[in-house]
Amino acid sequence: MSSNKNDNILEYYKIAVELHNTESQRYWDRNNVFILINGGFLALLGTDIIIGKIDRLVICCIGAITAYMWILILRQGKDLIERWRKVIHKIENENDSVENVFQTADKLSSEGKPLSILPLSKLPASGIMKCAAIMVCVGWLIAFSGIFFYSEPEVKKNESAIVNSTYNQEKCKSKRITEQAKNDESSSTKNTIIRAEPKLGRRSS
Repeated sequence: MSSNKNDNILEYYKIAVELHNTESQRYWDRNNVFILINGGFLALLGTDIIIGKIDRLVICCIGAITAYMWILILRQGKDLIERWRKVIHKIENENDSVENVFQTADKLSSEGKPLSILPLSKLPASGIMKCAAIMVCVGWLIAFSGIFFYSEPEVKKNESAIVNSTYNQEKCKSKRITEQAKNDESSSTKNTIIRAEPKLGRRSS
């Protein structure tokens, strides 16, 4: 009877470990996806494809929303991993037939001596990733504010005015040429009619 009980406990332990490992893998896979998405938006913002101010503001808004979703998903993923880790610790504490693998690993990890000189060195990898997501979100908000309150330099304004003036001059010149062509055609038609009238008078006489 005790043998069947131990087998069931080991099976539960195995399932809990597999679910814990699956959630851990999904956690980092989601991180990679959000890193690629935000990197793509940042690259798009820096290219010449997006030249309008409104387009840049829209990209910043989408980037900030994506980064905020990244933060929420990081939090939920971390909660799921911790939940399965607590289940594993409970099974290890309540059953002598199970080796305290996870508890031993956590104890060794907590006894480690990170390089305290470096910033955020005492944070776990998940905490550092969460800080990075927050920094990305704040960066998008700062970029939005900078673009929103940005005014074009005088040089660009002058260049734009010169381009518009040149365009208007070319448009007026083209219009004058078209009107001149119409006037020439009209005068040519009148001259043809005038020349034809004496001939018609001679025939009638």
